[in-house]
Amino acid sequence: MAMREPPHMCCRPRKHTRLSFLTALLLNLTILSVAFLCMPLEAGEFVSNGSFTTGLDGWAASGQIPACGERSWDPEGFIRVSADCSTASGMVGWRQVIPIEGGSHLFLSFRAMSENLDGKGDLVLSFYDSDGEIAWSSGAHAITASTEWRDYHWSLIAPDHAVSLDLFVGATLIVRGSMAFDDLSLIREEEGGYRRILIDCEASAGEIRDLRQTVRSPYADGQDFSRQFETTSIHFVRLHDEASFLDMRELFPDPAADPDDPSAYDFSRADQRIEQMKDLGLDVLFRLGESWTGISSARMSAEKWAEVVTHVVRHYNESWDEGFRYDIGWWEIWNEPNGGHFWSGSDEEFYDLFARASIALKNLDPELKVGGPALAGFESLSWMEGFLSYLAAHNAPLDFFSWHTYHMGNPLHLADAQRSIRSILDAEGFSGTLAFPDEWNLSLAKNCGDNNCMFATLSAYATAHTISALSYLQDTEAPFCFRYRTDGYEVFGLFGDGVTQPLYSPSGLAFLLLADLDTTPIRLPATGTDDAGFTVLAGRQAEGSGEILILVSDPGSADTAYRLSLENPPPAFHWRIREVADPIPCTISDCGPSVIASGDERDFEGGALVIPMRAPAVQEIRIIPDTVGPGGPREPDGRAAGR
Repeated sequence: MAMREPPHMCCRPRKHTRLSFLTALLLNLTILSVAFLCMPLEAGEFVSNGSFTTGLDGWAASGQIPACGERSWDPEGFIRVSADCSTASGMVGWRQVIPIEGGSHLFLSFRAMSENLDGKGDLVLSFYDSDGEIAWSSGAHAITASTEWRDYHWSLIAPDHAVSLDLFVGATLIVRGSMAFDDLSLIREEEGGYRRILIDCEASAGEIRDLRQTVRSPYADGQDFSRQFETTSIHFVRLHDEASFLDMRELFPDPAADPDDPSAYDFSRADQRIEQMKDLGLDVLFRLGESWTGISSARMSAEKWAEVVTHVVRHYNESWDEGFRYDIGWWEIWNEPNGGHFWSGSDEEFYDLFARASIALKNLDPELKVGGPALAGFESLSWMEGFLSYLAAHNAPLDFFSWHTYHMGNPLHLADAQRSIRSILDAEGFSGTLAFPDEWNLSLAKNCGDNNCMFATLSAYATAHTISALSYLQDTEAPFCFRYRTDGYEVFGLFGDGVTQPLYSPSGLAFLLLADLDTTPIRLPATGTDDAGFTVLAGRQAEGSGEILILVSDPGSADTAYRLSLENPPPAFHWRIREVADPIPCTISDCGPSVIASGDERDFEGGALVIPMRAPAVQEIRIIPDTVGPGGPREPDGRAAGR
């Protein structure tokens, strides 16, 4: 939560020009005015009967509860959805409609727990405009499997044209288990206040991992994003939905052909794409299977399919059939076999396909990293348990477990979903298996019209959500995180073509800022991060003290500033702040973080600087040590433009 107190001192942030005395004075008065906005204000509670102490007054049942399920109020004062079914139900829970003022800052909190939940529990906030059209709809924080009672929070901003909020609480796609909720609260927060951020410039909190991976090559659909790959330092790409270039239907067109016959394979377009990737120095995670709108079966027996994919690996790693020796190390079997779009057979048939292929590939080369299954969502508990049990019973290797999520709510959801997957793997005896998301984003293209995802994806919210999510993920063991996807500017892509669209989408701007952390990989201890979306991630150069880089990300809080304190700073330094904030989209000719202020160590009066920032926004603070000591040669006013 933000510190609701007046600042003790003011920074002198400025545009990238020298400030006149009058301008500086006015700016300081503006910052001082934060003090009068920082005092606590009485905020109304929007949710009626969020504590459920007396029953379900104020709430209406929502969704059709199946005969094998139950929707109930517990006399201890909470609500529960439970089921023991063979198929998944839709959204089942309760809802109420709340008048909302557009543009207001909201703080949502609730308590929840789950028991053996095969399905997903969540709060869904659907904002409507005066015409009854959806302005924005998003889950708050999805929960699955088994979790103890815990508090959840989310800071968000209502769409400007919203007039009402339909608040749903319950479960979706529930098959078995239960989900319980309590103490729902939604309050309006007045803008004002700031939080304290403290960075220890000398201590170490480990290393900052590179979690900037993507799905689809820089040449997808005939485009060329190689320039953006270089500026964002993307090095690892998951090759899925790459037209049909790398689908088994193209690599092995005739399922009746002999797997040992080189003439049965067509590697021509795939070879060209892989060569392009290698020429850029990119590593690839090669997905073995079919793309969207492709074929939802192996088209042959599991035994034969295992032979075919073994020859594909040999083509790229052992030069089979006039192939290559690329030493591609990561091989993923299939995509979303539990989602209905990519697999039409039974679960057991897929388990068998996977097991036979993974055994065959590891027998070919034990050094390969073989995994999958690129799980659709992260909440299919029964499917996961069946899959892992089958692999264990057949001694089938699983080097990595990949999973997907699309969620626009609290960015902490990504890290919590990773922890949920990790706990399931550990419980099933797969503690040595890596786990990571290899598709994630705010929303899918196919349902963007239903939830108006572009309210989020085309604003600075996407920049802040992306940086906050990956900052939270730093505190898990996930080695990679593949964003879906490289292209598709207006819905979920990282990059535009630079002709009809800016070079970077809002989430692409997040990758651009995160790439700077490659130069400061030693993570510094930092305070200021909360569990409602606001994050602070700081690093310094590996050698000596060196430069320090701080990313402050705020998707939706009501704060208007933060107080940055440096512990053990360089004796003399310059600082510079770059920012991504609304309005977005930026123009085609001018798209990137903007320098908004700069100065030197003398601005940190008493060791601290108060810096204005309004959500949604991200700021990058770079601390550049000087070779001169404090009070050494400076320009007359101690400030220099362009630093």
